[in-house]
Amino acid sequence: MRSFFRMSLSFSLSISSVLAGTGCLGPVVSDQESDKAPGAVEGESVEQGAPSSGDEAPPLPGPGSCWGGELGDGFTCIDSTVLKERAYGTCVSSGAELSIFEYERSNPDCAGYEATKARFSCCLPKPPPPPPPPAECWGGELGDGSVCIDSSVLKDRAYQTCVSTGAELAAFDYERNDPRCAGYETSKSRFLCCPSKPPPPEEPPCHEPEPCWTGELGDITVCVDSGLLRLRASETCASRGAELTDFVSQGDEPHCADGEMTKAKFACCAVPLPVR
Repeated sequence: MRSFFRMSLSFSLSISSVLAGTGCLGPVVSDQESDKAPGAVEGESVEQGAPSSGDEAPPLPGPGSCWGGELGDGFTCIDSTVLKERAYGTCVSSGAELSIFEYERSNPDCAGYEATKARFSCCLPKPPPPPPPPAECWGGELGDGSVCIDSSVLKDRAYQTCVSTGAELAAFDYERNDPRCAGYETSKSRFLCCPSKPPPPEEPPCHEPEPCWTGELGDITVCVDSGLLRLRASETCASRGAELTDFVSQGDEPHCADGEMTKAKFACCAVPLPVR
């Protein structure tokens, strides 16, 4: 029996020696040397915990970037103004502006301006456009022609666009024939910016100012806020040492909204000197 075990052991050692000599058996690798990551190529190393290319964080949105969201569960009727305030708060909390807000109007279970679902869009403010050439008016458009937006929101944007370039809002008009939009909503608007006109030079002191005179503002085609026209008339009077005494609208303006007009006539009268 002992001779049989000796023969078996010597036969196993002989086989191992022969295989090692022919290169069939590779070198023995220790546990420390085998800690390389699975699939790693010789000469390369993989750091534990290093993020792969797919783990990189997405870049932060830049100026002008927009994103959207939804409010409501599709079943509960909520006042649309409440939903709009929530959408506005969501945008402001991200440093953005509420760009678009629309709500479902065809739900027969909801009354008035209630809705079960609303969609909104937030946009980061865009950098102001370069200022236009001096002493020239320039215009632009707001709205995509498909989404209904409150006209007052578009007018505020137009005003900010003009002011950011050192100009003033000279005219603002919006589409009123879109059957999809309700009330003062619109899907498209146009605006005109003009540089602020310096006051006319003062007349020589040797000439007494005229007691009263009249003037006109507007072009009969573009609807302009009546308060803006009245302010221009008052500034014109004050630049000549007078005060605004009369301001009336001229022409038929059925296409203008409340508080807007296309042309106005004004009167200025010299301020009487104080009696000494």
